[in-house]
Amino acid sequence: MQQAQESNGISRIYNGVHWQWDNIGGQALGVQIGQWVLNHALQRKDD
Repeated sequence: MQQAQESNGISRIYNGVHWQWDNIGGQALGVQIGQWVLNHALQRKDD
């Protein structure tokens, strides 16, 4: 998964869509969001 996220980020830099700091910050934010979803949103609700 990490290789896919790195390839995606680098391709956006090469295409002129983003800068390197966008890539670094975006990947870090994506990991944090994924961890939050796993820890909170996918929990079973007690009835």
